[in-house]
Amino acid sequence: MVITFEEEHQSPAKKIIILVAVMAVLGGIGYAGWVYFGQQEKGIQGVVPQKVEINWSILKDSRLDAFEPFSEITPIEGDIGKENPFN
Repeated sequence: MVITFEEEHQSPAKKIIILVAVMAVLGGIGYAGWVYFGQQEKGIQGVVPQKVEINWSILKDSRLDAFEPFSEITPIEGDIGKENPFN
């Protein structure tokens, strides 16, 4: 015995109402975000960046001379990886 399912057909007016409601919700979220982030940008304009001064004398410290550079990395010799088990 075959089980059949009958699909409920919605009227086009119901689909349009749902579409308009979804677009209104998304539009409201977008507008609220635009207003919220638009107000935040106005508050950031009042911040004045501070002048950055670099202390170059720290590079002349004798403790830095004790460091040795890394050894040279040699290229890998031979085949890289594993053999293909499917061959």
